[in-house]
Amino acid sequence: LIRQLSRLNGVAVDELEQSMQPRSLSNYGFLGANEHLLDVLATDNDFVTGRGFTHQQLAHELAYIMKAPASSENAMLIYNDRVYTKMVAMFFGSQESPFRDGERGSHDIIVRNRTNGKAFSFSELHIAMIGRYGFYEGPNSPYRVEPSEILEVFDFLAPST
Repeated sequence: LIRQLSRLNGVAVDELEQSMQPRSLSNYGFLGANEHLLDVLATDNDFVTGRGFTHQQLAHELAYIMKAPASSENAMLIYNDRVYTKMVAMFFGSQESPFRDGERGSHDIIVRNRTNGKAFSFSELHIAMIGRYGFYEGPNSPYRVEPSEILEVFDFLAPST
């Protein structure tokens, strides 16, 4: 069904794809030069749901880490019996969502599960893009968040059913 969509959030898919290319809304792009939005969405959806999870579950964990109080730029926190390190970089400008939904982000976060050593980075904008659209960015985008890395870092997550 995903591959049959013609519009997302009221915007034509080809318009979204064009704005997600490098040097459009972002210098590096949300998609690689030869990637197609619906293919990326369908592939990631198959991966996440095929393991019994939802995109909202994964986005929830990113939101929790983003909002967790940090006493320093390299804060440690305990979450679900695991020790995490959270590093935050804040930028003066912000990145707008390619989905034209009013979302913006100005923070990048690196989270490390100190219990198992796994880590990944994400932007504040990923929370909405993953939770609303199941969009982790294209495999050829340098800012992509791999769904498998989210599951490795938050290794306590259980499938939704």
